[in-house]
Amino acid sequence: MAKIDIVVVAIISIIYALLNIFFRFIDEIYRFSRKYIGSTTVEFIANFIFLLLAGFLLITYRRWRQGQTRQKELENLLESIMPQVYLVLAPDNEIVECNAFVKAMFGYEREEVIGHKANFLYAEDRSQRDQHEVSKILEEEEGFHIGRGTGKKKDGTEIPLEITTGGLKDSRGSVVVLHKITDKASKVDASPT
Repeated sequence: MAKIDIVVVAIISIIYALLNIFFRFIDEIYRFSRKYIGSTTVEFIANFIFLLLAGFLLITYRRWRQGQTRQKELENLLESIMPQVYLVLAPDNEIVECNAFVKAMFGYEREEVIGHKANFLYAEDRSQRDQHEVSKILEEEEGFHIGRGTGKKKDGTEIPLEITTGGLKDSRGSVVVLHKITDKASKVDASPT
């Protein structure tokens, strides 16, 4: 954590130094321009550049807001189409991120789930098995594992789950998708083939 703080301070210091150099350079150009060019022309150019930059900033802000709105719409669409809980786990099986569908499936708010171990959502202790599955996934070429388990809601109710686990090779964590198995899906899976 201390390394991250040092990096952040270094980045902020570099940005501050670059901005300082930039503004001093602009100030020198302004002084030079006022000395050799008429002051009204220099003020007009400075105001024009300011308005141009303000316009670019406004356009960028609007595009960013549109992107945020589209991303939220897509997330809502995906959550309504595919009622699944997505978890991102750290290497120690701690939940570092999840989607909002955790509320509908388990009754927990996102903030209540993040920071807990993954077995927090299971009725049985899966921690050893999950850790083994993630290790196996990272070693194999398949990249994911599909299994079944039992989830535990906030009120203690147990629900059957299909659990898909996929490894994140760069961060050595994993992504887990929890899908509630309905009675219809259980009957189809139980039928002989």
